[in-house]
Amino acid sequence: MTSYQKLRAEREAIDTEKMRQYMKMYYQKHREEMLRDMKRYYLEHREQILRHQCARQRKRKEKIKQILANQCVVCKSPENLVFHHLDYSEANRAYFPSFKELKKGNLVLVCRRHHRAIHFVNQLRFQGYLPKILDLLNNKPRANG
Repeated sequence: MTSYQKLRAEREAIDTEKMRQYMKMYYQKHREEMLRDMKRYYLEHREQILRHQCARQRKRKEKIKQILANQCVVCKSPENLVFHHLDYSEANRAYFPSFKELKKGNLVLVCRRHHRAIHFVNQLRFQGYLPKILDLLNNKPRANG
């Protein structure tokens, strides 16, 4: 890197920092006006914005389904697929599946039937019934035959 290039890079860094500070100050000074304009724009273009968001979310879902092999992890069925979040805590919650969740290993693809079963078992576990049911199943008397 030549001295001119170094000087130019330093100048750009300084300019970038000054611009960042100016933008922050401007936002603080004109915050209410900017929020009002954004709200007005959203209300005027709501249909277009929602249509664009839905299309983008649909594309993202399809890409994630392709990555997850487009089949239920339990029965390998390619029909009626839904996403299941393995960890649905407050920190990991996202209404729409994301690549970030996919990288964390928080998403699996299951059919609707198995998704209902997963949530039913989780509900039983949460209410404390699952251990009792499992005990009953494990200790059930054998039929004499």
